[in-house]
Amino acid sequence: MTGVSTAEYFKDKSAAPRPQNSTLELGKLAARGFHPPPARTRLRDYLGRDVRTHPEDAGVRPSR
Repeated sequence: MTGVSTAEYFKDKSAAPRPQNSTLELGKLAARGFHPPPARTRLRDYLGRDVRTHPEDAGVRPSR
């Protein structure tokens, strides 16, 4: 498995335009009192272990 940019992935393919940076802006949610936990915290809670100390438990395996 290797990384690929959005431009490389969609080269010569028909697809809707994608933004270069699609980071979710949380300012409006925060202004209303919603403060989501960090993604790593949510992932740890979902997996039940700390992925920093147990990366093998993240469930990521190379494709064959």
